[in-house]
Amino acid sequence: MRSKVTLILCIDKKNYFFPYIEEEGIVLEEVYKAAKNKLQYYWIKLFKKLPYLSRLCYGTWRDHIAEFDKIVILDEAYDPPIQDFLKRYEVPAYLYAWNSVLNHKTKLYKSIKRTKQIPVYSFDKQDCIKYNLKYNTTMYPRKLADQYIFRRKCDKQYALFFVGYDKGRGKKIEDLKRYLDHCGLKHYFKIIDSGKRMEYAEYLTILNDSGAILEVVQEGQSGISMRTMESLFYEKKLVTTNRSVKEYEFYNPKNMFILGEDSLEKLPQFLESEYEQVPKEIVGQYDLKQWVSRFV
Repeated sequence: MRSKVTLILCIDKKNYFFPYIEEEGIVLEEVYKAAKNKLQYYWIKLFKKLPYLSRLCYGTWRDHIAEFDKIVILDEAYDPPIQDFLKRYEVPAYLYAWNSVLNHKTKLYKSIKRTKQIPVYSFDKQDCIKYNLKYNTTMYPRKLADQYIFRRKCDKQYALFFVGYDKGRGKKIEDLKRYLDHCGLKHYFKIIDSGKRMEYAEYLTILNDSGAILEVVQEGQSGISMRTMESLFYEKKLVTTNRSVKEYEFYNPKNMFILGEDSLEKLPQFLESEYEQVPKEIVGQYDLKQWVSRFV
């Protein structure tokens, strides 16, 4: 009997932890083929906007659809014309929103409203209620975490760590940075310029040198982010603005500090105390393979 294989479609295989996915039964592909030159880049950019021509831009996965038992399309890779292309095949397909809708002007909102033929899932429980979507958790590949967790250092170079884009969060991050300086706590905060990125291997190296991760969610987001996943899988403390973490079974006030709710005066003590391990069966619910299995 052939093993079941799930195809995950993304916009860029170099993003996040994607280059390190090595899971049996899971294949990650970019939804669109890579442009070989500038002229091809502009042709692909134009064709992607046209319902009957966008399929000409799809990657090599389009020639092997029959090999897959399930297709999960991440929201950044999704355009409504793909549902018309996939309906010709008997492979179940799902759209997964791992970004919050935020407002009705976003591309994600427009995509959800125009998607009629495939189920839409979201990581954000409030969006699920508001837009009648199905819920699935955020995810992380346990295999990757297992490779790094044994390299943990006893002596942490940084008490708190943040790497990310501004997204309107710059002032909050800067205010916290000043407070940490005042308390004499060493930190690593880096706001990346738009269009640039830090390689995930470098990111994990700094994470390994840190005791806690800073998460500042966008206004209106209630779903748990990749920072929360990293906190769980790498056993790091989390300092977050997301109050909804209290609703999850992994929440432990000794591991998670909620900005705007917990007293800021207690932050130094929180950062200096030890992490309390979360039961493996709880963390395992967020493993990539478990996440895939919940698309039904």
